[in-house]
Amino acid sequence: MLDCEMSSSTHHVSIFGLGYVGAVTAGCLAEQGHHIIGADVQQAKVDAFKAGISPIIEPELETLLQSARSEGRLDATTDATTAVKASQVSIICVGTPSQAAGRLNLDFVRKVSAQIAAAIREKQQPHTILFRSTMLPGSTRAIVGEFFADLIKSGLLRVYYCPEFLREGTAVRDFRDPSLCVVGTHDGHAPATTEALDLLGANAQILEWEGAELLKYSCNYFHALKVGFANEIGRMAKHLGVDGARVMDVVCRDERLNISRYYMRPGNPFGRSCL
Repeated sequence: MLDCEMSSSTHHVSIFGLGYVGAVTAGCLAEQGHHIIGADVQQAKVDAFKAGISPIIEPELETLLQSARSEGRLDATTDATTAVKASQVSIICVGTPSQAAGRLNLDFVRKVSAQIAAAIREKQQPHTILFRSTMLPGSTRAIVGEFFADLIKSGLLRVYYCPEFLREGTAVRDFRDPSLCVVGTHDGHAPATTEALDLLGANAQILEWEGAELLKYSCNYFHALKVGFANEIGRMAKHLGVDGARVMDVVCRDERLNISRYYMRPGNPFGRSCL
């Protein structure tokens, strides 16, 4: 497991999108002592969040939100400008659903980006954006070019892409002790400012925007592949009258080859009888 120690620096953070990722991020950052203002288009969700009521069912989350509320570190609004003006950092966690034809729908990300850009121009103070929504490689660079290029050129804005690796049911624990921490920058060099590392992991792996976006998809695809593989072994085992769960348990005991980096390097194709 990577060392993703969090910084002790305190920030005022606006979180756009109070769904699964946004709510968990809000609760866990509040636990670290940061001041949180949530932003969402649904008034009922905003009202509940302000009251410390979790919009999702996730162990420990509502306790974290209630604690933050009682300590005066939790607020919410439907107005993007209010959220930006009350914060130094905005974390974008809105949904990126698939369209009917399978393409990714970035309408929510683009709408929020336009609102944040307008608010920063009005505020005229340095701001940082952390994209946390799952997006295809190239999306961050395209959105930056469309909405934020002038703000970055003027020195008012920094943009990072920080994918999340949270599992339903263990999301709070995963945030506290993440299996992977990644920060994407425009050139793959260390972040020019500390906000992304302060909030999401001081010892994060640094990639270009596109690399960080692809890493998120790589993890998703790999996990899906593992589930599919295990299910196929299970079907074969059932046909043969074998305990498939036991077979896969033994497979996973080999951490030199089966659970390792050994076959996970892009290179030549495999061949011959034993790879």
